[in-house]
Amino acid sequence: MPLDPTIHQPTRLQILAALYRNREMSFTDLRDGLGLTPGNLGAHVAKLEEAGLVRSGRVIVDLTFELHYRITDEGLDAFRAYLAQLRALLGPLPDEAAPAAPPAR
Repeated sequence: MPLDPTIHQPTRLQILAALYRNREMSFTDLRDGLGLTPGNLGAHVAKLEEAGLVRSGRVIVDLTFELHYRITDEGLDAFRAYLAQLRALLGPLPDEAAPAAPPAR
């Protein structure tokens, strides 16, 4: 099964990962945290909104409106499914806590 192309695109993957971790973020925090331009963030979020993975809304903060993005329930499910697919592709990973074998002499 191929990875979801809507999520797999690097910038959209970063946006969803940030929203998965924080559930909701302001436009400014997401833009600055990911180092994106306003247009780039807007275009990628529009794709995620079209897919039903993210929704946007304005909230009042300090007597002004601020644009916020929130991951939807469908977005949470899709992101978890994406992570499960990645884990399945990777298979078992070596135990990172195990000491490295000494070099052969």
